[in-house]
Amino acid sequence: MSLRLPGPGVEELAEAARAVREESAERLVPRRLSAVRVDVEARAEEAGPGDAASAVVAIKVEGADACDWTWEGASAFGLVEGLAGVRERLMRDPPPEDWVRWRGEVLEVDEANAVVFVALRDPAQVPGRGAFWVSPFDHQEAMDLVYTADAYAAVRERLGPRLRASRGGIHPRVPEPEEAVRSGALSELSGWWGRGWSVLWGPPGTGKTHTTGLQVAAALRDPSERVLVLSTTNRATDEVALSIGGALIEEAVAARSGATEEIDLAGAVAGVCRPGRGARRTDFERAGLASMLRGADEATAAEIEALQEAIASEREAAERARSRLRISRLAARPGGGDVFLDPCVRAVVATSAAGSAQLKRERVREMIEDDDAPFTTVVIDEAGLLSRASVAALSLLAARRVVLVGDPRQLSPIATRARLLPTREQRWLRSSALSHLDDPADAPRGVHVLKEQRRMHPEVCRVVSGYRYGGFLETAPETAARASKLPSPLAEHGRVVWWVLDAEDVPLARMRAERGPGGRSWVRPVTMDLLGRLIDGCGLHDKHGLFVSPYRAQADAVSAWLRVRGSTSWSASTVHRQQGSQADVVVFDTVHAGSAGFPAEEWRRLVNVALSRAREAVVVLASRDEMAQPYLAALRQTLTASRLRPGDPPLWEAVEADRVSESRAAYAVDDAAHADTLGGQIARRRASSPVLSAEQQRLVDLPLDGKPRLVRGVAGSGKSLVLCHWLVKTVLRFGREGWPDAGSQVWAVFANRALEPMLRSGVEQAWFERARADGGLFGQEAFPWERTQLLHVRDVLRDLLPGGSGRLGKDDFEHDAAAEWLLARNGGVDGDAASGLPRCEALFIDEAQDMSPATLRLLLAMVRATDPEDAGRRAAHVFYDNAQNVYDRKPPVWSHLGLDVRGRSTVMTESFRGTRPVAELAINVRERLADAAGRTDLKEFVRRRLVVLEEREGERWIGVRFNDREGPPPRLRTLATRTLELAAVAKHLRWLLVDERVPAADVVLLYNGAAVSAEAEALLGPAMRAIGIELSRQTGRGFERRENTLLLTTAQSFKGHEAEVVVILGLDGFVARSRGPLADSLYVAMTRARSVLMMYGLEEATGAAGRVIDTVRACCEAMNQPRPSDGSRSRLRHAGGKSPRPTPAAGGDLDQGPNMSLAIRKSDR
Repeated sequence: MSLRLPGPGVEELAEAARAVREESAERLVPRRLSAVRVDVEARAEEAGPGDAASAVVAIKVEGADACDWTWEGASAFGLVEGLAGVRERLMRDPPPEDWVRWRGEVLEVDEANAVVFVALRDPAQVPGRGAFWVSPFDHQEAMDLVYTADAYAAVRERLGPRLRASRGGIHPRVPEPEEAVRSGALSELSGWWGRGWSVLWGPPGTGKTHTTGLQVAAALRDPSERVLVLSTTNRATDEVALSIGGALIEEAVAARSGATEEIDLAGAVAGVCRPGRGARRTDFERAGLASMLRGADEATAAEIEALQEAIASEREAAERARSRLRISRLAARPGGGDVFLDPCVRAVVATSAAGSAQLKRERVREMIEDDDAPFTTVVIDEAGLLSRASVAALSLLAARRVVLVGDPRQLSPIATRARLLPTREQRWLRSSALSHLDDPADAPRGVHVLKEQRRMHPEVCRVVSGYRYGGFLETAPETAARASKLPSPLAEHGRVVWWVLDAEDVPLARMRAERGPGGRSWVRPVTMDLLGRLIDGCGLHDKHGLFVSPYRAQADAVSAWLRVRGSTSWSASTVHRQQGSQADVVVFDTVHAGSAGFPAEEWRRLVNVALSRAREAVVVLASRDEMAQPYLAALRQTLTASRLRPGDPPLWEAVEADRVSESRAAYAVDDAAHADTLGGQIARRRASSPVLSAEQQRLVDLPLDGKPRLVRGVAGSGKSLVLCHWLVKTVLRFGREGWPDAGSQVWAVFANRALEPMLRSGVEQAWFERARADGGLFGQEAFPWERTQLLHVRDVLRDLLPGGSGRLGKDDFEHDAAAEWLLARNGGVDGDAASGLPRCEALFIDEAQDMSPATLRLLLAMVRATDPEDAGRRAAHVFYDNAQNVYDRKPPVWSHLGLDVRGRSTVMTESFRGTRPVAELAINVRERLADAAGRTDLKEFVRRRLVVLEEREGERWIGVRFNDREGPPPRLRTLATRTLELAAVAKHLRWLLVDERVPAADVVLLYNGAAVSAEAEALLGPAMRAIGIELSRQTGRGFERRENTLLLTTAQSFKGHEAEVVVILGLDGFVARSRGPLADSLYVAMTRARSVLMMYGLEEATGAAGRVIDTVRACCEAMNQPRPSDGSRSRLRHAGGKSPRPTPAAGGDLDQGPNMSLAIRKSDR
């Protein structure tokens, strides 16, 4: 058994095994749910002959957003009452049978109504109300065994070289195949087939499946060959099986040239098998290849196929659940035989899941250990969808050669929404064995690239080829000459259309993305209206149409809409489910381009797959802002920018496409070898920039009528962004209507000097965007700053005080006494008493929670009333978040300040800054510390369903719903002394900045207290200089950042800002002598992190400082407990019995450096 791969790959194996082991630990954690109602949907007596008794129950789950469709196929169970240590036990192992009260399989999940349909194993044991658990099917169990189980130690000795080969550049020669094989294969591939590790790169429509069929059929001429062909889905597996069968029949026909007898189709494909009950039998029967199928009799296969089709069209979740139960029963019936080890079967064509299952068999393991793999050749189709670790494991089934078939420019291994991944996970679990391929025109030896496509109309091909293949992809002559029946509205206007959404007479907010059902995924509300106009107006009712989007909620919404319309020739799906498919007309809806859900390179893959599904025409739905994203901007020159003008019939008309900003600079990674590092991942994600959500757009579009508004919101929701847009709108309104006098101004007031540059930049960006949207610059290019002032509140008060700042405290935040004195001096500023104060025409107060009620009242009195008869009618707009009340100001009663915001108050409910783990830790730490201080404002969050209340470790836990982006869990590390703490920080920073290539500008160090900062400068400064980094402490002003500058600042100064990596120093220092723990300051510090949060402090801290450390530690530990409504995983069973996995740490080790353990460190004494 030799692929002649260079070895041994020890480092690769160790790193990949660690990545698999850590991911396995996360998959071990089940999900805890709460049943509020249970209904029996199908009873045991409904089971068919020979079927096991079962019953289907519908479990209504507490929490509108508690369900996840990925649970389908999972195991659900309820436990007997009164058990101790449940969470800890379930973290390690499945529950013992004597713990289980009922058990069943999840058949269907109705996310919209929060209902889980379960087929009970024992119909007599019906669930009741209360807690139950879900453990999804472990689709990675085989890989876990291969990489981590003791029983597979000998197998792993063969893994290292295969892992090295999966990273590219290794294509060793193996003995040439027999002449009969070479003559039967494509001539240009004869040498390629003689490689131990080779690649067939097939861009869209180039016929890689057809080519694979020809090659496998030719290989079978060698009697020593035994071939395993694997693909990722049943549909793709069927296609490659039919291709092989067709090639074998063509060979049989050619061999009998001139003969009159009918070809024996079954004989032609004898020894070639497509096992599994997921095959579409009708397709094989139509091709005369039904003899290839193994796994079910004809009647059973036909019933399974009919049920699968019914599921696709069934509108009721309960009916889909009953159909899935029937499929499960049919699939459980015996049949098929052991084709994988049957020497009479020369070729097996199966799904990659079925191939992985072979690795769990003891006999197969023994064969690999004896260098006697069950197949000579393994062909992996759609290899770009499988991780390097998976490909290496599957390659163990091959004795001579591994052939990878796919396209690195199409979909990659299942994308994660985690903002950053550990380098080893990115390298081995989220990159494919094709990821290294770059230029199709300059492919290395051992890689053959198909150039001619036969799917797309030449106009569509030109766009796809230029977008992702550098013009390499060409259209075959017969395809260029293909007759088209595309209706004239599209055929005459252009076959590749960008429907410019903001050219339509529809409010922008309807074109922006908003949250889908249960707060998951994204939808664009206007899409169904536009799709109806397109299908009806362009005569596309009878065309094979496909709607695709990256977001499942949008695909589901359109699918339901199509069912209601009765549009049987159209379907809707996510892009991820359509690789390999095609349709006459494709509509691609970007929905939320600019979101952080996918990195830029993944967006490029999604766009490429979406466009290349089209045979005749493609329509892209996107706004100009979305098309400005770097992964879409390249299409602006090749798509026809248009709108569909209403009429009978409607007509396409060209619209201006150039009102988008210049494409942002493409991301760059200095060295492709470091693309998997944290720095490389950050660089790729930076390529995209946010587009306003529907919530933000609705706020931006609100009319400013001279009356006050109050905006509150969670951290990172975009409050300051809305402020900047409103300020620009106000200045524009006065510019159009006329300013009251020559000196009239608009003010924006804040309490953090570091906000000024950010607000200035935000105002100018909003000005530019408004100008772009209006098609001009209002007669001037620069924002009129002479009419606007950005003012620190202290400066406003100092100018009002007689003799300057004598009554102000020494610090910027010490201004309450001055405000109260000014109020008293001006008679409380009621009525005419405030006539001596300076005035502005409109006032915007950012971070108003940093100002006392007295200060706010004074500022509001300085706004000129817009109605002389109504003193409360003032353009005063306040932006407020009490969770960031770092100075512990008393929350104001707005009516006491003369501000009537009834019906004019908004809460922004979606955070776009960080990740769910960071937000969840921050809010739990804050609320626990705030509870200890006797104050909390959690009730409104619960009422608005921004959070849900759970229980972990016997304490209340707050589950976050305003942020669904996953990322590395935050980490806490405590040490014996400050010197040891800062030494650990220095080591950590060297790892981040040097090994992981994270730019210094993406890291910030936050602290509280002068003593911590002084020690940090003394100890960290020299350590950073040694690696070419300048440590710069900056507070109370706008930040000056250079490429090699590492910022050290306070949480208060950094409020309103963010960084990819936040390191909190001296966690125990977040206390005040008179106030105890600084809960809000710590909340602010934590929520500055976009991706990674690491905290350091003293182990032996006592008093209030000890309470901070203990609280953060307890919350970090609780975050690794089973999560009631998301996160979840299945059981891992190792060969030879159960093998408990280690409990995952309070945050993985993404952010700790290479030598730090997974456990929370208490001491480094």
